[in-house]
Amino acid sequence: MTVLQMDAALISAYQAIGLALPTSYDGVEFTPPADGSDWARCSQLPSGTTVRSLGVAGRDNHRGIFQIDYNTEVGSGRAALLGYVQATLDQFVAGKGFTTGGQLVRIRSAERSNVREADGYQRVTVSIYWEADTIRPVF
Repeated sequence: MTVLQMDAALISAYQAIGLALPTSYDGVEFTPPADGSDWARCSQLPSGTTVRSLGVAGRDNHRGIFQIDYNTEVGSGRAALLGYVQATLDQFVAGKGFTTGGQLVRIRSAERSNVREADGYQRVTVSIYWEADTIRPVF
């Protein structure tokens, strides 16, 4: 299933950064650490599919945003958050590809938000814009 492989490729790439933060993933129950330690949340935001070629076994182009929210205690400063951001931007550079199960996902660009207070945490978001081509199934 290519949608699952696209998601897995991006999650594997995030995990390969090696930050070892407790991390929330879409659809998986998660409770932020009670001791106030840093944590992350990964979310997939699909942004559409377009046709690259017509017909049976034609190609489709999928695009989306892989969003990573890094969270620290309010008032803990910016250094840790910006360190997480830099490690993430170094991993997800434009043009780099990640593959799982034969499905290639290419990075189009990545950017960060401002450091802000949200949901009782100090947060910065990294948005990773990606695309992947798939071959339409033959029925």
